[in-house]
Amino acid sequence: MEYVLVGKRKVEATIYDPYYCAGRAATLLNDVFHQRRLQQSIRIQHEKRDFYHDIQMNTVPQYDILVTNPPYSSNHKERCLDYAVNQLKQYGRPYFLLMPNYVAMKEYYRKLVMNDDNIQTYYVVPSSTSPYEYDHPEGTGYDAPPFASIWFCGLAYTNQLTVSKSSIIDAFVEYHATSGKGNTPPRIVSSLQKLIHVGGVSGEKRKNPRQRRKMKQQALLGTSGSGAGGTTSSNIQSPNKKRQSGDIGDIEQCRKYESGNTKKRKFK
Repeated sequence: MEYVLVGKRKVEATIYDPYYCAGRAATLLNDVFHQRRLQQSIRIQHEKRDFYHDIQMNTVPQYDILVTNPPYSSNHKERCLDYAVNQLKQYGRPYFLLMPNYVAMKEYYRKLVMNDDNIQTYYVVPSSTSPYEYDHPEGTGYDAPPFASIWFCGLAYTNQLTVSKSSIIDAFVEYHATSGKGNTPPRIVSSLQKLIHVGGVSGEKRKNPRQRRKMKQQALLGTSGSGAGGTTSSNIQSPNKKRQSGDIGDIEQCRKYESGNTKKRKFK
């Protein structure tokens, strides 16, 4: 994000998070940028407003970059993505959306992003040892997320490009190499094919709620039967499961894959 902010070349840049929830996002973002001590001033636009009403009435506050974690229920993810992509196309406003990884396989994502080769898209995947975790307002959410989340980043549209993909990836790698605290760094890729390759998302379409409930019931039945000597099997894999040592999980390997694998493949 710092790389994008520097490219804005503004004395003050505004970061917009439209989903207020408990209002903590502004504090967290301010803390991050205060630690980084950027040369430009950063203003966080994060107020208790009706985002969708603002869109309808054309009263969305002015901003430079959209950074948010939309609610995962209902159709909030799709509505947020639709708005973010339109703003990128019309006004060159980059977006950083933290959403479940399965969004990458959804039909609405294909229509909004994948079918438009002009969008410069990146995906940031947390390391297998440090998955994204959430603090929920009291009485909401799960103690542990039932799926993995990644950052969906739209940085530019074709006529707005000023830097190459390799430059952005190099900047990302350098940042985490110098600011890391001994933890395995996140990974960055620039296509759905590469996201699947590094294990950021399954290449299979996500099952519908009824199918997922059935799988969960079968897993519970299998677990209860294993005590009597039965053999159990489950297709449910925890998003926090650690990778084996032979898996691709190193950011340098991702960068090599980015630069060396240019073969395109269609996903149906």
